[in-house]
Amino acid sequence: MNRDDYFDLCVKAAVKLGLSLRFQDVVWDDSDLVVSGGIKYVPTKYILGFDRNGNAVHTVELRDIMANYSVTIAKLSDVEMLKGE
Repeated sequence: MNRDDYFDLCVKAAVKLGLSLRFQDVVWDDSDLVVSGGIKYVPTKYILGFDRNGNAVHTVELRDIMANYSVTIAKLSDVEMLKGE
């Protein structure tokens, strides 16, 4: 997944969350979600870091919709868009 698409999904999720105030109250569509390791997540944050060689490391924070919205940290390259069915 590229960074711009991830940002768009984060904004979309933030708007939906802002209308409801709790993750549990939001009705998430597949087009709102991403998938990593076969699990559906709500995208919440983007984290830019650097490795010991000075290379950028793109990391994201995801909320698992099936595990009480627990937080998972993953590489952006391991995340894919989940297409609506």
